[in-house]
Amino acid sequence: MNKRNLIKGKTRIPIALMGALGLSCAAALAGSFTDDFNTNPTNVDFGGTLWDGFTASHTGSANWQTNGGAGPFGNTANGPVSGVNGDGFLQLTFASTQCGASATLSSYLSGCVLFPDFDHGQVVAGFTFECDMRVGNGNPNPADGFSLNYVRANDPVLLALEAGDTFPQMNNTGPSPNGGQFSDNGSSGDISLMEEGTKTGLSLGFDMWDSGDYTIPPAAPAIGTELPGITHDGIGLDVRIDNVLQETVPMPNGTTQTRTINGITATTFDEHGNPLYATDTTGANAATDPTSLETGPHDGTGCDSHLKWVHLKVVMDTNGVLNVFWKGTQIVKDLQTTYFPSPGRLLFASRVGGNTANIEIDNIQLTTIPSATVLFGQLVGFPDGFSIEAEDSGSTIVDTTKPVTIKINGVTATDTPTLTKNQAITTITYHGGIPALMPPGSTNTVDVVVHDTNGNAIDSGARPFVIPSYETIPGSDAVTGVDASKVGFQYRPWQSADYGLSGHGEPNHIWWANEQLAGLHGANNANTSGATDNGYFDVTTPINYNIAATAGTQGTNDIGNFTTANGYPDATFPGIPGA
Repeated sequence: MNKRNLIKGKTRIPIALMGALGLSCAAALAGSFTDDFNTNPTNVDFGGTLWDGFTASHTGSANWQTNGGAGPFGNTANGPVSGVNGDGFLQLTFASTQCGASATLSSYLSGCVLFPDFDHGQVVAGFTFECDMRVGNGNPNPADGFSLNYVRANDPVLLALEAGDTFPQMNNTGPSPNGGQFSDNGSSGDISLMEEGTKTGLSLGFDMWDSGDYTIPPAAPAIGTELPGITHDGIGLDVRIDNVLQETVPMPNGTTQTRTINGITATTFDEHGNPLYATDTTGANAATDPTSLETGPHDGTGCDSHLKWVHLKVVMDTNGVLNVFWKGTQIVKDLQTTYFPSPGRLLFASRVGGNTANIEIDNIQLTTIPSATVLFGQLVGFPDGFSIEAEDSGSTIVDTTKPVTIKINGVTATDTPTLTKNQAITTITYHGGIPALMPPGSTNTVDVVVHDTNGNAIDSGARPFVIPSYETIPGSDAVTGVDASKVGFQYRPWQSADYGLSGHGEPNHIWWANEQLAGLHGANNANTSGATDNGYFDVTTPINYNIAATAGTQGTNDIGNFTTANGYPDATFPGIPGA
């Protein structure tokens, strides 16, 4: 077995910028990141998953290998290749620290690597990613897998890492202290699964274990969701966009795992729960079989050198169309996704459980296509309007002081929209100016023109949006006799000595409160001396009550977000405590 090396010293990973042809004299520059791992990758973030050199269970396992890589870039273009002497690679998990018939297999490892922001925060409209991989030869039915993620800059995993959390704190457990969490299969007992990918951006999840049916909807604290019709979490590739599973590619070969669903025993099941049977359960043809996640046979030795290096290529074009190639075969073809451009980072995340596997990567090449102009993102329809996001890119920044032109269904809107800017995102919200509410479920179009700080007009083009379901309140339901000149609320307190059913405390239910107000749980002991209308207090100030506040000394016990410091001191509940 090759000697594993911990990350030491300092080596630069090359970053190249290539000019992109365009009609504008200020065309964007494409970002390019490459690494053949022939030198120690010291400027990437392993997030607490670096291997310590000897522990083989319940630990981080990422490490740099100096021997046995895939060779130079393009070496796998014509098919699988064996490891090349003197060629380095990055190992994320290892099946065993000692190869051989008597090898002790590892378990419960995690290896992750976050690559640098070589786009420097630019909005990325599309990208091409390529790498070589070597996977398998641990247990005959390995678990759990790995994911390739192009995450958005505001992803919870990124924010948690920036706050000091580690990947192990997010591995199959609750959110890390600062909210880091991967996606999952919806089960509250099986959360934050690295092989399922991240909550934002594009995630390609290579799932090596059949986990049964998805929990739909997810049970908190699980967060994973799926498009309608996808019901089963089987072995294969999962395509997730912004935490919504949009496509699956079953890959049952190379594993001996079987499951029984509705009395049917199969190696795995497709996304709809249909049984799939492996034709190669030992992985004898895994190096060339695109329906296998493994890249070589299982022989029980735990040796990565018995596996082949194969090629993975991912292309996301500027229209959100995805293509994926695995072992020289296209396994995802022209999938129209909901991916929209944004700043992002490349993240590899992997883990194995009690059933282990080697997961290794080499020869990474990533080329991004940054946007040369402001990009329009999420569009949400309202019965009387819409909201749309416009995101700055590089030097093109939305000028919120300039007027915005809006056309709805081809008609120029007359009212002025509201513009709210939060860092690089400008949200344009429009209500009104429409003769009648748009029917629920109807499809409409909006065309928005904004200006950037360079004076350029930027047009979203006509974009469709659907009006959500809503109900209208007839005018006949309006209350009469209301003094519209007065503002505020009326407040009626009730404090009784009845502490609930059989003395076990007052139940936290609306029906109990209604019975209490009706006098069914004792007399009202609240102090209503200041009430103005049959036990009601007039309240014309902000409602910010605190049961712990001291009467007559507002602000001394402020809690929460609204306090004396920002002009909203806590107040005691009117009439409480009473007698």
